[in-house]
Amino acid sequence: MALNYRLEKNRRLVLITGFGVIGPDEIVANREALLSDPDFDRSFDALVDFTQVPETSLNSDALRTLSREPLFSPPSRIAVVVPLPPGNMTLFAMARLYETYREVSNMGDHLRVFKPLKMLASGSRSTSRPPKGSIVVPADLMQVPGNSSTLTLVH
Repeated sequence: MALNYRLEKNRRLVLITGFGVIGPDEIVANREALLSDPDFDRSFDALVDFTQVPETSLNSDALRTLSREPLFSPPSRIAVVVPLPPGNMTLFAMARLYETYREVSNMGDHLRVFKPLKMLASGSRSTSRPPKGSIVVPADLMQVPGNSSTLTLVH
């Protein structure tokens, strides 16, 4: 249905947010919009928020084709965040397949698929460390309900 992006130039970050049903046409349109944006830099990192995507029309052929056309440069780090189960398991499977295609084709970028683990309340000082393989992002970068300050994502 829709993919929107926002450039955070000071963070050297592209925030991509999906809503509704996402398919190859939406991904291609988003790529074209980014590539035509004069402020876009292929060396930026990316946070792709698919937590509001209830369904996908992607298939393995489309993913294989899309994986051959990198949008970001090899040093870029790309985090794709998908809903927690029992959310969109097809989307999770497609995202992991895309991650695998990128790895086996030696694209060199650092794309990883994550699921939200937990939100930490504003001002809380947790002494526990995030699990290995996880990242913590500021809540303002994603569509996070409530008044949380950070979101832990697990790979």
